[in-house]
Amino acid sequence: MIIARNISKKHKNKNVINNFNYIFNNGLYLVVGESGCGKTTLLNILSLEDKNFMGDLKCSSNILYLKDRNCLVNELSVKDHYKLFEKANGIKIEDYFDVGYLYNKKAKKLSLGEKQLVLLNIVLNCKEKIII
Repeated sequence: MIIARNISKKHKNKNVINNFNYIFNNGLYLVVGESGCGKTTLLNILSLEDKNFMGDLKCSSNILYLKDRNCLVNELSVKDHYKLFEKANGIKIEDYFDVGYLYNKKAKKLSLGEKQLVLLNIVLNCKEKIII
């Protein structure tokens, strides 16, 4: 669970987030909004990557923040990524999106959508309780 109380953040004297309050129970969350409205700033705060804010934030769960940046190693195949994750976490990855046809393809050859499917597959196999 994450409890956010009166979270505020300024950037260059502009309020980016103003008194945000929310209780996140275990689950999957999607944050949407217009460009520049503070989505990434909020996610950075919730994931504890940004600790320079006002307000109170309490976390009692592991949080996994799926960023919009590519974090796959270009020279590794999808299968290699899955093996690394499986070895590091002691689990077998369940393929939620039937991406077996991509297993031998290197990350640098994947489209953005394919990369997102692979990453989402990995994320959904994580032990974290809150995914944003």
